[in-house]
Order: sequence, then structure tokens, then C-alpha cells
Amino acid sequence: MNTVLQPVKIGLALVLVGLLFGLMLGMGFGINEDFFKDYVAQGIAANPDVHDDKSQGKIWRYAQRAHFHAMGIAAFSLGLLLLATFSSLKTGFKKTVSVLIGLGGLYPLGVVIHVLFCTLHG
Repeated sequence: MNTVLQPVKIGLALVLVGLLFGLMLGMGFGINEDFFKDYVAQGIAANPDVHDDKSQGKIWRYAQRAHFHAMGIAAFSLGLLLLATFSSLKTGFKKTVSVLIGLGGLYPLGVVIHVLFCTLHG
């Protein structure tokens, strides 16, 4: 089994990091949602000239979307990696495809960075 997974090992690790990120984000929201909402509210209060009445709800919704997308993309990426693993692609292509799939799964991290930036800087 190790030889079958060898070409997609890096991509699999990246996808699992994305999945773990989504899980941790969801657990953080579930355990202490008020902490995140307060953080957003404080950032909006610090930069009132660049925010409107809908900013807090929008920013909070983007944070939630990061969790949803992290989980969904990771699940879909695992399926793609499974498909690539058992395909007839050459080993080099399998490695390349798996790394690109894994990197694509990290995009929700960018959404969280965007949420943090919007909160702090408007």
C-alpha cells in the first residue's frame, strides 16, 4: 500500500492540513463563537470610516465560509487524490497533480487572512 500512495504523499499531506484547518476552525467557532464575533466588532470599531452597518455580518459570514470551504474542498480533494492514485497516469504526473490539488485545498486559509485583514484595516 505504501508504494501505491508514494506518488501522492505530498498532496495528501497538504489536503489533510486543509482538512485539519477546517476542523479546527469549526471547533473554534463552536467552542467560542463570541470571541470571533467580538474580534470582528472590535476591528470595526477601530476603523469606523471604512465599515458600514452590514460589515460585521459580512465579515463573520466570510469567516464561516472559510470553514465550510475548507471542509468541502478537502473532502473533494481526497476523492480527486484517490482517483489520481489509481489512475494510469505516470508517477511524475501523479506527483504534480497531487501537489497542485493539495495547494488548491489551502485557499480557505487565504479567506481567513482576508477576514483578519478586513477586520483590522477595513
